[in-house]
Amino acid sequence: MSASNPEPAPGEIPASPDATAESAEAEAMAASGQGGDDALLGCLAFLCRYYERPRSPEVLKAGLPDAGKPLTPALAVRAAERAMIRERVMSGLERAKAQGKQLGRPRISGAKINAVRAARAEGKSIRAIAKAVGVSVGTVQRIAAQKAA
Repeated sequence: MSASNPEPAPGEIPASPDATAESAEAEAMAASGQGGDDALLGCLAFLCRYYERPRSPEVLKAGLPDAGKPLTPALAVRAAERAMIRERVMSGLERAKAQGKQLGRPRISGAKINAVRAARAEGKSIRAIAKAVGVSVGTVQRIAAQKAA
């Protein structure tokens, strides 16, 4: 693509309107060492910012094997996939909240909690209480521990 011809040639990637700002940003990133000695990691961080999904190089490498070594092409793909998965999960949670959906495990009613405490005060076994009230043994144990605390 030439300066006089704003249309890209076939197969050429068109420059964005902020191409000069982006190149200045890339140079600043390289100068600051944000990508470190790892050019691939710096490029991946730049692409995240370019597509308005900012991630630091540390976040991109988190959870990958060989975290202290430079990023390989295979690890770069895995890091990009992890960033996209996290973003999709977070957007799904936000969408569910916006729709008014209740997230998380349903709470146990106060009547069941009182029934567990009353039965425990009578000396009934944890398993018998769980079966009678319709909750798990772990839930009975948690409620009994809360009363004791």
